[in-house]
Amino acid sequence: MQGESMHDGELRGGAGEPLSFALGCIRSGTTMLRAMLDSHPALAVPPESYFVTPALHRAARYGTGEAFDLDGLFADIAADPSFGDWHLTPSDLERFHDDPRPVTVPEAIIRLYRCYAHARHKPRAADRTPSHVLEIDLLARSFPSSPFVHIVRDGRDVAPSVLEMDFGPNRFANAVLFWQDRVTRARNAGRRLGSDRWLEIRYEDLVLDPERVLKQICTFLGLAFDPAMLAYHERASELIGGLRHTTHVQGVRRPPTLGLRDWRTTMPTRQVQLFEALAGDLLDELGYERSSLPISGRARTEAAGWKAARAAELRARTLRTRVARKLRPDPRTARA
Repeated sequence: MQGESMHDGELRGGAGEPLSFALGCIRSGTTMLRAMLDSHPALAVPPESYFVTPALHRAARYGTGEAFDLDGLFADIAADPSFGDWHLTPSDLERFHDDPRPVTVPEAIIRLYRCYAHARHKPRAADRTPSHVLEIDLLARSFPSSPFVHIVRDGRDVAPSVLEMDFGPNRFANAVLFWQDRVTRARNAGRRLGSDRWLEIRYEDLVLDPERVLKQICTFLGLAFDPAMLAYHERASELIGGLRHTTHVQGVRRPPTLGLRDWRTTMPTRQVQLFEALAGDLLDELGYERSSLPISGRARTEAAGWKAARAAELRARTLRTRVARKLRPDPRTARA
């Protein structure tokens, strides 16, 4: 389909196709999933987009209707470093201000994604930003026809991988709770959305039988499966070229590969016990088999301490967030 003409409604603010979302906890296969989806000739998936939810949270500041501050919104989006990773040219962005003019933040964001898709000669767009697992309710309200694909992976493989990142948790127990929090919050939001708008897949299934799982995803998104999705690794340089940070996304240079990480052979016994004491219930819920190791009393005590500390941290963070939102300056005032 690449290079074919597209309906004006899909590019100029008409109904078009809904913006789709692919999300999951970091190190759960979201990069590979993005590469597969973006390799479909009808779907464009830009790099991580950290400007979307802040703009939605600030929507009241931009107004609506005839008074909608589209230029102000775009200026704030363009100032976000992640938007630079999209590498849109002024020519690509010409349609952003086309008639009918967006009059709400969600309409403007959809227009921006369609500009990205059009620049790649594709009719549809999807978002893949891992942190959006924390904002599913907001995204679902803002884009009421959007479908969501959630990828999960065995947390015993995720937690050690998270610790290797140069951001995020730096202690094993915190990495376990990080995974548990994001997966649980995403799944709770998915239950509220229902099966018409929510599809959950397992990383392990995607790697073991990628064609079957991708066909399932395509059916859910209203797309015909295309074999090009399986050859995503052949365009790895294109997919990650121009990104500011590429160390953690080099896996897209490989086809789906089993056994890249296996907690059964690499995770120390003490960590297995602590993980299952902290998040064993979620493993059960997701259908991952637990180890045969008994959970020691020491692991249970340590897990209880980490859970209590995590709860206190979340309460403090919630308070700080509420205070910060009250004190946050209006971006339009700051530009004046």
